[in-house]
Amino acid sequence: MRLQNVTSKHQCGKSIPLEINLPLILIAALISSVSPGPATLAVAGTSMASGRRSGLALASDIKTGSLMWSVAAALGLGAVMLANAWVCSCS
Repeated sequence: MRLQNVTSKHQCGKSIPLEINLPLILIAALISSVSPGPATLAVAGTSMASGRRSGLALASDIKTGSLMWSVAAALGLGAVMLANAWVCSCS
């Protein structure tokens, strides 16, 4: 799922090769979303107070939100990098 040989034109007219490794981005998102943090305490507290079903629902919601946030951040960062001159040395 690696996109190669895709180029983008920079403001200076120079072509910038784009290489996006989507599986690597998704693996990083998975690792960051399963690492313990405040969400772990929320899921544990909800599970103890309201039962397994509520805990699993909250965990699913947190996982979905984290994945969407990660993909949006990755796409946004790529757009910011392409829009700025520091990506390409046009000397």
